[in-house]
Amino acid sequence: LQMVATVNARLGHTAEAADQFREAIEMSSELLSPQHQFVLQLRSERGACLSKLSQFSEAEAELRQAVTGLLAAGPDQAAAAKLAVERLAECQESQGRADDAARTKVDTNTPNGR
Repeated sequence: LQMVATVNARLGHTAEAADQFREAIEMSSELLSPQHQFVLQLRSERGACLSKLSQFSEAEAELRQAVTGLLAAGPDQAAAAKLAVERLAECQESQGRADDAARTKVDTNTPNGR
């Protein structure tokens, strides 16, 4: 399901992809755990889709959860955490919240925010 969602997202079928990522999150959370790195990466993907759909509140919630969990996962998840941080900052910028986006980058110690 994750692969289908990823393909749909890349093809611009964003709403369908967001729904599929939600389903993948639900299934994976039951099988693994809600804080498993795979589930957190799915949340990052879903958050990016929701942001593109201007569903900012839900997007930001997914992205914050992804950022928090992936940063806590340590160096093995550094690339995924950086991507989630960038997506969260983009979501905030899309809402005209450039100051929040800058703080997000600094507070999470991303290379561009140092």
